[in-house]
Amino acid sequence: SQRGVFLTTTLLRGSGFLDYRELRHALRYLGVDISVPGAIEVLRQYDDWPDGKLDLAEFSRLVEDLM
Repeated sequence: SQRGVFLTTTLLRGSGFLDYRELRHALRYLGVDISVPGAIEVLRQYDDWPDGKLDLAEFSRLVEDLM
């Protein structure tokens, strides 16, 4: 599940958020190979509070759009 991927990735870092590097890793885990510039662009599109990171709700919306 996207929640499982998010929690696993954020627990490794401990922040509760995904930056573009962690987003890239999480998407690869879901079978989406994405470049660094691509991950940065996706993050910008889904980052409701333009703080350079995704929370669980933002990440969940991204995964739903991918499915």
